[in-house]
Amino acid sequence: MEESQDIEFKERWNDENLKTLCAFANGNGGVLFLGIRNDGTPVGVENPEELLETLPNKIRNNLGIVPDITLETLEGKKVIRIEIKSYEIPVSYRGRFYVRSGSTTQEISGYDLAKIIMKKLQISWDSLLSEAGIEELDEVSVE
Repeated sequence: MEESQDIEFKERWNDENLKTLCAFANGNGGVLFLGIRNDGTPVGVENPEELLETLPNKIRNNLGIVPDITLETLEGKKVIRIEIKSYEIPVSYRGRFYVRSGSTTQEISGYDLAKIIMKKLQISWDSLLSEAGIEELDEVSVE
């Protein structure tokens, strides 16, 4: 197993991981493993029971989503698996939006953000056209 569009490894928890979880929610979903090095080597986590208690609330309070968090054993090491499904509405972290690009997490804004929102809401640019008539056009602006 290696890092990809929908898999991320972290040796330990820090709140920057919330950006990756946000990106998973805005994409096709994904899994963040705590207690695994970037090269895929399990190292385990300290205090897994405490993390199982605190992480669900931290994720819900910061992202507004409910993760599926489980404790697993890989090569004799305890690791935490945080699975995030794809959400139907855009998810933000501290007012910013993130997506996955390959095995990286990227902040998006502007046109890319508009595309994500429209995709999530299943609307197109064409559907946003108003039914304005020629009488609503400003002659000065047209010139």
